[in-house]
Amino acid sequence: MIIAKKLGKIDNQQWLAALIIILMAETLAIVGFTSSMPIIPFYIQTKFGITNPNEVKIWDGLLNAVPTLILAFFAPIWGALADSRGRKAMLVRALIGGGFSIGLMFFAQNIYQLFILRMIQGATTGSIAAANVLVLSIVPFRHSAISLAILQIGIFIGTALGPLFGGWSFDNWGGQTNFLVSATLILTGCITVLLTIKEPPLDNKDAAGHIKKIRWIPDFSILKKHHSITFLICAMFFSQMAIALVNTQLGLFVAELNANPSTIGSVTGMVFASGAVSASAGALFFGYLSKKVPLQVCFITSLAGAAVGYFPQAFSTSWHFLLMIKLIDSFFIGGIIPVFNAILNILAPEKQRGAIFGISSSVSFMGSAFGPFIGSGIAVSFGTSGNRVIFIFGTIILGGILLTALARKTYWQDLNREVKEKLRQSSEKNQSKEAESETPPMAD
Repeated sequence: MIIAKKLGKIDNQQWLAALIIILMAETLAIVGFTSSMPIIPFYIQTKFGITNPNEVKIWDGLLNAVPTLILAFFAPIWGALADSRGRKAMLVRALIGGGFSIGLMFFAQNIYQLFILRMIQGATTGSIAAANVLVLSIVPFRHSAISLAILQIGIFIGTALGPLFGGWSFDNWGGQTNFLVSATLILTGCITVLLTIKEPPLDNKDAAGHIKKIRWIPDFSILKKHHSITFLICAMFFSQMAIALVNTQLGLFVAELNANPSTIGSVTGMVFASGAVSASAGALFFGYLSKKVPLQVCFITSLAGAAVGYFPQAFSTSWHFLLMIKLIDSFFIGGIIPVFNAILNILAPEKQRGAIFGISSSVSFMGSAFGPFIGSGIAVSFGTSGNRVIFIFGTIILGGILLTALARKTYWQDLNREVKEKLRQSSEKNQSKEAESETPPMAD
């Protein structure tokens, strides 16, 4: 077997091992981050005595929205620091911040303390963007799309196992112990990355060989130069808003459809988990499909499937029917993020990759933050029908993004040319490196 040639700064065996380690660490972390998602509305009722239905809906929306809203503010800063001070450092920082902030929630004595800790969680985390940028700095360019899809599968698996564990812990332990276990999982992932991942040398020196000053504010001017990046980021904002709008109230809708109160946590966790497993399959499918068809086609297809899939869920008469349709819908939702990140990676200059992914994460988190606010408002405004109407709003939002994308045919053609040009340049660069590695050393 021919020995793998060196690609970039890390050879094949090393980058694959690094990808697997980051995948495992991030999966553990996501399990910890998402385990409380389906149980928050039930936890605040049993722990803090909040029983008014409208008040529960409002607090549920706030506690889910605030971390992502604050993270949206800090994500560009962490992204800019990743470019100047290291991608691994930013992932370790995010996991440490998340582990300690969630662990302290175990000791929260009232809803306001829990709210403050959720704010701290938002300010100190952001592991998904950090993991994406770290992976892209390690893997060869031609494997970047499938690597992002694989990492996204780990995120979806974590998102599947987290709610499942959270629902089980609520039914058996009351939910509070879940915070300590979640913190342990996150910090375990942190230690794994810290001890095993070797980041490629960071190009953070100027022409004179001096380390560049820390840039706390990212360069937003690139959004003016690359309209394709701006459009994709805006599309991601609205798509994440639609997804969060539905997911925030999904737990209460499942409880409404489930007649057995003793299994409410487990059933809710199973619905969330099944959707995440289906999304994992979708991420893998669209990651593979991106090798056969243009990335833009993959993005539009996944978006269309997600928009159509939301609508029938509004008419669910049992949680079994809801679960069946959600499995189909989640498959298409799973393709949106990895395909988006793959396009963004192609368009982003290497030295600004962290900043651009930080900006995209910020906008995405803003969408995820506004979604719960809107979802809570809809649920309250429409009364008993509120939990159903949110699915229709989700269809309208995703459908609007789809129609806008389809209407701009010239834009997509221009974007396709940019993608092909970047791939051509990367291919020429790899061929040049391979030629240099095959050239025998000159004799003295």
